[in-house]
Amino acid sequence: MKKFFVIILVAGIAASCLYFLKRPPGLPKPEVTLPGNEVQHVAPVLKEKRTVSQPEIPKLEAAPAVVLATQGDAGQKETGDKTIIHTSTDFAKGQFDNTAVDGSIHLGNDTTPTTFQSKFKLFGLFHSLPEDIPATFDMVTPSYKGTIPEGSALEFSFRTRSPEGNWSTWTEIDAESLGKPVMLDAPALSLQYKLTFFANDSASSPQITSVTMETRNTVPKAVPLAQDSNSVSSEPKPSQ
Repeated sequence: MKKFFVIILVAGIAASCLYFLKRPPGLPKPEVTLPGNEVQHVAPVLKEKRTVSQPEIPKLEAAPAVVLATQGDAGQKETGDKTIIHTSTDFAKGQFDNTAVDGSIHLGNDTTPTTFQSKFKLFGLFHSLPEDIPATFDMVTPSYKGTIPEGSALEFSFRTRSPEGNWSTWTEIDAESLGKPVMLDAPALSLQYKLTFFANDSASSPQITSVTMETRNTVPKAVPLAQDSNSVSSEPKPSQ
């Protein structure tokens, strides 16, 4: 009987030794208790392997570049200085009242006598198409080229339109004032001229081949101030 008990005890010890040799490293040793004649094995507890996640790093986007206006850009603003030259092609866009154009403007074929007090029997009118100027102007220099035969006459007038859209009265230009600047009472943005023809017959009508209107802005232009030392520089600062 004792031999049988010894055999069982030796077998249990051998099994325990074999278990210790085969168990994974790092596992706690199982407890073996032998109350009476029983052998109890405690299953090893595996440690849970934890995964530490790295925090997501936000992507940095480059700030949009800031473009500063240069003095050269400021100098390219629209101006009220303009030279307008009208010839037969431009005349064709205007308004005709007993006038015609075929290389030059002249009286038309209507020989109905004038109804107002005049020493001339015939007359005709031509209104140009209004011209818009990119910016305001306060001086106009009008002139024309053509022939005015003896026994005929021509009236040359112009008017201007204000930025608010109001037309001025007509300003008549006599022969002595041609090519001389005329100062306006107020700044304007548009202009229009008209020609009034007088003659006793269509053969002696004035012949106008071109009209020139020069506009100028005589108001002194603002001079850009020197850049303040505290102003924002366009050069990016190096990062620290």
